Amino acid sequence: MRLDKSSRVGVVGFFRPMMDKLFEKAGEVIVVELSGELLEGSYPFTMTDNPEAQRGCDKVLITATTVLNDSLPEVMPHCADAAFVVMMGPTAGFLPHTVFDLGVDAAGFTRAIDLDLFLDRFCAGAKWGRIHSRDMGIADPLESF
Repeated sequence: MRLDKSSRVGVVGFFRPMMDKLFEKAGEVIVVELSGELLEGSYPFTMTDNPEAQRGCDKVLITATTVLNDSLPEVMPHCADAAFVVMMGPTAGFLPHTVFDLGVDAAGFTRAIDLDLFLDRFCAGAKWGRIHSRDMGIADPLESF
């Protein structure tokens, strides 16, 4: 996804690891967050609990947590203006075609590349280590972004 200072990017769910880079590249960043604790903070971008703030964003990044907390159906109508909508996070690839049907264009997710080792570590409660890769699924592979 290409960003420049003309980009108005919406982020649904505060995703701290990418915020500095996103704020550096995009012209405007608007984060929709449900956590009252996070909403009380001070940020160099707009932070709100109102999904209406996503209207007018040309790109929207949505954390897969929206599936877990059942807020995705409420969020998607507010992303109608976006030219590109991405769902991201380790669990975003769980059922990509389902989120594609809702209007998500791509899903960035984590995939175990050594399933046996992953299951051993998962069952032991251990860290996964380097047994995964980050992947991207695209709703229409012929469409570039």
